[in-house]
Amino acid sequence: MIIEKKIEGFNNKLKFDQLNYPQCFCGLCPKFYWNMLNIESRGSGKIYTVCQMVKHYEKHKIMKDGIQYKLRTHLISPTIQANEIYQSLDSLDMEKDAHDDYNDQLLLGIINNIKEEKAEYDKFLPCKKHFEKFMKTPESKCEKAYNEEPEIFHLLQEYEYIHPKDFKHEPPKVNIIILDDLLGSDAFTKKTKSVLTNAMIKNRHMGICFAVLVQSIRAVPKRIRLNSSVFQLASFKNKK
Repeated sequence: MIIEKKIEGFNNKLKFDQLNYPQCFCGLCPKFYWNMLNIESRGSGKIYTVCQMVKHYEKHKIMKDGIQYKLRTHLISPTIQANEIYQSLDSLDMEKDAHDDYNDQLLLGIINNIKEEKAEYDKFLPCKKHFEKFMKTPESKCEKAYNEEPEIFHLLQEYEYIHPKDFKHEPPKVNIIILDDLLGSDAFTKKTKSVLTNAMIKNRHMGICFAVLVQSIRAVPKRIRLNSSVFQLASFKNKK
């Protein structure tokens, strides 16, 4: 028999702010930001299923704090030409964001581009507060305000003192990176400093969802499996 006893001093309720990410308006699909492993045999429809999922996000609003976020899909697959279904995705620019060969520099380039977009928006966010403070400051006190907080004026000057409402600046997009049929490539190296593995570990901080499509789960490095939160297992030729 097991008897449960509460330990004195460990009954405090913890208060903390929960992470606030953009989410699909439907409230039923997997919440951002996820890493997905889609494991199926060849011809089982794994690409179709992933495209359906992305299409769902395209048709529903992605919201955070009353602001709508757009979706951007990236594709890395050596079999792009044989899978025309990817062309059905509105969030995938086949000329700009579809690549038929994986390498670490390509993935790092995609990630850096996403980071730059987010950094630019994070830099713009304080503008509204600073602009309102600037407008309320009498002209006679502007010099004193500048000496105390010059960074505010530098930021407003960079945006030419344009009212934030008149400055069109979209929030960073929610990014989905689809990695299809990359077993045997450098993407799944077992090296400790794997670019893909490290990116999937830090995906939430970068605002990225990874969808990895493979035919064998055993071929996927353990660290990637452990850092995946959505799994789809479909039919295989061998029922056993």
